[in-house]
Amino acid sequence: MKKWIIENPFDVMKFIHFEKIDITVENWTNEAFFNWTEEILYSPSFIKYKISFENCSIDNDIYNLLGLPYRTVNGRSTWYFKMPEKNQVLHVIYYASKSVIFTRVDIEDVPEVAVMNFDVQLID
Repeated sequence: MKKWIIENPFDVMKFIHFEKIDITVENWTNEAFFNWTEEILYSPSFIKYKISFENCSIDNDIYNLLGLPYRTVNGRSTWYFKMPEKNQVLHVIYYASKSVIFTRVDIEDVPEVAVMNFDVQLID
């Protein structure tokens, strides 16, 4: 597998059609984090994306964009977001200043006490 270093992670649309990616970006920001999270929710092909970063400028404003995480332990924050497909959830793990992993999971794999962010319309 080739490793790419992406200078501008904001153009999510160049990657959204892939099922799996493992890339390194030069800089990861609140805006990039939000944009990737939002676009992945509607990707029909997405399974798992790992994005590592050389520099990170994530700050507390991320909570205004994504909401509070389900859990934060030892620099690892976890969010769950409803996806348009019934019974599908976007699981996001952010390792502070290192990487973020987006994974599509079944709703039954989500802890019962987890709060779902981004309330989207379900497709019947």
